[in-house]
Amino acid sequence: MQAIRHNEQENEKEYANYLYIKKILPGPQTCSCNSFNFTIQIDNSNKTSKCCFRCNNYLCRKKYPIRINSLYQEFPFFKLKDITEILKCFLCLELNAEKALKFLNNEKYINISKRSLLKIYRVFRNIIYKYMHLVYETEDIGDANKNEFYSADESLITHHSNKQIWLLGVISDTNKNFGVVGSFNRDSLTLSRFIKKFVRTGNQIVTDSWGGYNWLDSADSGYEHIKYNHGLGMFGSGLQSTSHMEAIWNIIKSKIKNTYYHIPGKKIFRYVREAEYKYIIRNKNFEDKLYDFFEVYALINSLSDEEFKKEDFLNDSDLDSDNDEENEDSIESD
Repeated sequence: MQAIRHNEQENEKEYANYLYIKKILPGPQTCSCNSFNFTIQIDNSNKTSKCCFRCNNYLCRKKYPIRINSLYQEFPFFKLKDITEILKCFLCLELNAEKALKFLNNEKYINISKRSLLKIYRVFRNIIYKYMHLVYETEDIGDANKNEFYSADESLITHHSNKQIWLLGVISDTNKNFGVVGSFNRDSLTLSRFIKKFVRTGNQIVTDSWGGYNWLDSADSGYEHIKYNHGLGMFGSGLQSTSHMEAIWNIIKSKIKNTYYHIPGKKIFRYVREAEYKYIIRNKNFEDKLYDFFEVYALINSLSDEEFKKEDFLNDSDLDSDNDEENEDSIESD
């Protein structure tokens, strides 16, 4: 038993050193003795962690938790490598939680229950949700130039309580950045507020023939409106079409529907933001995805909850409270 425990400690130490070299594991910034040099060592005094950072100053030799200032501190009872493998599965756009559970148990030999996996996924999802708040607050989806093409579209998600929730989206055909919010209707007032939020005046907007976009035809709107009647087989082509936004709807909605049957109303946009984030990083390799996610966590962890007051719904007064946190993610598809 002691030999097995020693091997586990050595493996954890080796992996912690790998993460430290890759700057995924940040470690302490400075020691109380003003030293900046630390070494990763095995720590037999800590029951939940098998190693620690130790100050190299021989007069100090103070210990610091190996997970300090990192995402790993959220999961003290899991090995570092196990959390990394779970995060890899979470960031994969094509892999739902049910398939991830089978992969982790059968291929990676990580003995984890469905309930524990979903709890870890929930932590990851909340990190993404807060990060996307900051993105929408600080970044414009288009470039500064005028006369760009934007595609606007809306898509329906039916909540388990039979409430219809509209996803409103607009994408820049120049840099492919896009913005998404939710609403319980798609009338002219709602769509006007949405488009003015994401698109500067003086640009061209391509939409379908839904009546909620008719205000764009007015000279006072500040936009050049191009619309196609899909019912008559008019879809446009190239930049002048809504196909880009519709493709994103397919990915976001299929990601949600193929993974979760039960989503509380107030939390639906946590799942939308999850799918949205995975879509944005889909072309990166796994190492870059991991590094980016740990940077996102460091940013979110440095901010207070006051930074996240923005609502994802344009009009959420009728949104049910759904105080069923325990049932969240409770049923999944294969």
